[in-house]
Amino acid sequence: MHPLIIEVAMNELMPKEENPHVPYGPEEVAKDAAACIEAGAAMLHFHARDPRTGEQRWTDDRLYADSIRRIHKAGVSKDVVFYPTYKGLTEASLSHIIALAKDPEVRLTMAPLDMGAVLLNKYDSRTKTFANPESGKVFTHAQEIFWYNLVNAHGLRPYNGCAEPGHIRHLLAYMDMGLVQEPVLIKYFCSVDGPYGMPPTPRGVQMYTEIVRELAPKLNYAWFVMCYGQAIIPMAAQAIVSGGHIRIGLGDETWSDAQPRPTNADLVRRVVTMAKACGREIATPRQAREIMGLRAA
Repeated sequence: MHPLIIEVAMNELMPKEENPHVPYGPEEVAKDAAACIEAGAAMLHFHARDPRTGEQRWTDDRLYADSIRRIHKAGVSKDVVFYPTYKGLTEASLSHIIALAKDPEVRLTMAPLDMGAVLLNKYDSRTKTFANPESGKVFTHAQEIFWYNLVNAHGLRPYNGCAEPGHIRHLLAYMDMGLVQEPVLIKYFCSVDGPYGMPPTPRGVQMYTEIVRELAPKLNYAWFVMCYGQAIIPMAAQAIVSGGHIRIGLGDETWSDAQPRPTNADLVRRVVTMAKACGREIATPRQAREIMGLRAA
């Protein structure tokens, strides 16, 4: 097996009220990132957020760039893999990604994209209600093709998020169109509170890998598991022994019922301990780049 790549979802939409360790601005992000890399992570994902309020700054490339420069100044290798978030698939909503790809100090090499349509909604079984029943995320094929052409033109490798089994078929169609090159990067989305996609269990992880094996048995790809909820731990165990990689972090689960509340580095160390118990090597940032087919820093 390849060494295990550990990705950290550092902050996402999570407020400090849920966990005071959630980093907001560049200074906090850089300090947290350095601790995560020292603990064993090789890949970072964070949102640009207002340093004081935590407000989302979706397209603020200056905040992202400031964070990356501070991360490097803190002694983190420039090989560390990083990617930002996005909101919408228009040229304006992706302007920060292009700016970061052109920045000679940031040197962005990958960008995220979620496949197709998914009803991202939390369900409360006690009240029998969805958090936002009118809401859903829908990206058409035309929007996805626009995104692939845009990032390919700037030399970025797509990180393809699949929240439903059918999204894998979408991805293979885009490969057939020449929009996605091997090694393909796939992230399997799961959720404890959101009833979509595969179940957030080890068997759910297995089913995703079986679908890829059925549809594209010779595919050269690296796959990650992530989960909104603490079910990521047993799912991570399955990924470790199956050759997959893991995304974990306060951005995906605040662990607000854990005492004391963990940091992102605490969660990384937990995965490292699990991997070592299974005899799986931990990837360095440089090894992560090689596995994912990313150009060198």
